[in-house]
Amino acid sequence: MPLTNKGYHSQLNLIERERDRIVDPGQTTPLRIAVWNMSEEPWPILTDLGRHEGSVKLGILRLPQGQIPAEQRSELPHTMFHNDEVEVSVKSNPIGFDGKRMPPGRYEVWIGLVQENTAWFYDKGDGVLTLIVNVEA
Repeated sequence: MPLTNKGYHSQLNLIERERDRIVDPGQTTPLRIAVWNMSEEPWPILTDLGRHEGSVKLGILRLPQGQIPAEQRSELPHTMFHNDEVEVSVKSNPIGFDGKRMPPGRYEVWIGLVQENTAWFYDKGDGVLTLIVNVEA
C-alpha cells in the first residue's frame, strides 16, 4: 500500500565528511548513511511485507550526463517508525544501467529513499543527498 504524501519525509546524512570522491572504474565505494523517519507513517521493509512492492529501501541514482541513470537499492534493517533512526552501510558501484562499468568522467550521485513500485521520496518533495563522483581511468 502506498504511503500518503505525509509518509515521504526523511532526513539522510552522510556519516563520512568527504562529499566529492575520486574512484577507479569498477571500484566499490563504501558509504554509511544515517536514515531518519521524520514522517508519522511506518516504512515497511521486504521481510515484513513479504513482497517488494510497497517496501521502502535506500536508493542510489548515478546520473551520467546525457545517459540513462543507473540505480542501486539497499534494504533498511527493519521497518522504521516515526523518529526511528538507523545507519545503513552500502557499497556504491560505478556500474551503468547496462551492467557495464561506467566510463571515466564526473557523475552526480543521488542518495534517497524509494517505495518500490510506487515513488521515489524526492518525487513527493523529500530531499536527497548529492555526491559528485569522479571516475578516473
